[in-house]
Amino acid sequence: MNKKNISGLKIILERHLTDFDFAGRLDNDPVYYPHLFKRPEDIQAAALIASSLAYGKVSQFFVVIGRVMAVLKKIDPVSPYRALLGYDSRNGVLGDISYRFNKSIDLEIFLEALGRSFKKYGPPSDIIESKYSKSDVDIMSAASAFVKIILAEAEDISLSKYKIPLANGVSQLLPDPGKNSTCKRLCMLLRWLTRGPDKIDFGIIKKIPASKLIIPLDTHIFRIATMLGLTKRRDQSLKTAAEITAALKLLDSRDPVKYDFAICHIGISGLCKKGAEGDNCQNCPLEEICNKNIVR
Repeated sequence: MNKKNISGLKIILERHLTDFDFAGRLDNDPVYYPHLFKRPEDIQAAALIASSLAYGKVSQFFVVIGRVMAVLKKIDPVSPYRALLGYDSRNGVLGDISYRFNKSIDLEIFLEALGRSFKKYGPPSDIIESKYSKSDVDIMSAASAFVKIILAEAEDISLSKYKIPLANGVSQLLPDPGKNSTCKRLCMLLRWLTRGPDKIDFGIIKKIPASKLIIPLDTHIFRIATMLGLTKRRDQSLKTAAEITAALKLLDSRDPVKYDFAICHIGISGLCKKGAEGDNCQNCPLEEICNKNIVR
């Protein structure tokens, strides 16, 4: 992008952020769940569960997240973090709760693995910060180390308690960036914990700057970023997410991912639908800088 395009894009995106109804969209985003809590540990516990299950249709995963959080509330009425510290998957408290690729036993093992990891190393922010080096290009190396800690605990639980290898339904909940997964849900968790505090994100991670984040790449961000000229790549990979983030750094080098929530909800809200690009442009705040013909 040339300087004129960068300047124009920044003005419009900043205006979009200023006008965006964050409070009105909160109920349609998984970050709703960590916003129910005040203590940093509880925010992080709810954020990790909510982000891990946030795939597929919002209406479906919202129900599942809510059911899991309700179970933890029965264990500890105040603190989901404390509920996880003593969690034992063999108690079967989730009952028949499952979701798409994740069987009930997968969720049980995952929750126990979270509790074990917290008990040993502290909340996610402590683990991620301890694995981060200032020389790291971005946050993903520390995030990969964090994922490995959780999944190692999950594997031990699976082998020692159930005599079976770790199921894909567990590892799918927390993909490893080292395997070049898009890691959309993990990047979303990292954004929640690192940016801010503001209307959406919490700013709990203090030792890692927001400039080291990678944008959570889903179908909405990929499609709209393509139309905005933020990427020329055609694959939804971590490399593409990094390229989009690098383009956004031209607009704000310190906080490039701040645009994520507002851009993503242009797609989630149905304002710009896949396959119907160009049908509702008069109502879109990004219309004057969007090349909708790219995806048609």
